[in-house]
Amino acid sequence: MMLVNILILFFLFILCYQLFAPIKEGLDTEFKQYDQTDPMILAQQNAGNIVYLKERVDEIIPLKQQIVDLSSQVTTLTNEVLGLTQQQADYATDLVGDTVPTITGI
Repeated sequence: MMLVNILILFFLFILCYQLFAPIKEGLDTEFKQYDQTDPMILAQQNAGNIVYLKERVDEIIPLKQQIVDLSSQVTTLTNEVLGLTQQQADYATDLVGDTVPTITGI
């Protein structure tokens, strides 16, 4: 009984953590507001922002091949599901028939 209570508390803690944990995704930017009085500072900040953006793009580029692979897999899976659906429809038609039976005696 004690183990059950501990497990309940543990899962409640995990649930609360997921609900109330601060959302940090997308908040890790290094962008700084420009000080528009000195052109040299503007150039340095712009160079820093360009370096940061290049790092972010370099992280995304390797994902391109995965996206292409997943896209082709989804297309293949869609075609297979459509084929299975058609096979089931054909089987149902063969099983039941495609003509409506005439009911007499009403």
